Amino acid sequence: MSKPQLKPILNASLPAQFRQIRIVLAREPGHPEGDNEVAYIFVAPVDAEGRIDPKLWRSHREACRVSRQRPNEQDQLGHLVHGSGGGWE
Repeated sequence: MSKPQLKPILNASLPAQFRQIRIVLAREPGHPEGDNEVAYIFVAPVDAEGRIDPKLWRSHREACRVSRQRPNEQDQLGHLVHGSGGGWE
């Protein structure tokens, strides 16, 4: 799987570390090998290693969004959440 796209966010009110990240071919039930018609788009701050920066996320939670895109369905929108085990949901 190729590395996700990291696009700068063009919003002057957010720190420069914010990026738009588009992930395709995510594996999920019904698509064990992924599906190039299914995408997840995140808006989140990333560090120098390309990982989500939890400190910046904490101070800008409202701006950290997720969109799930599927063909023939309306996009599902939500917020990026830091799980209790340290993962992102």
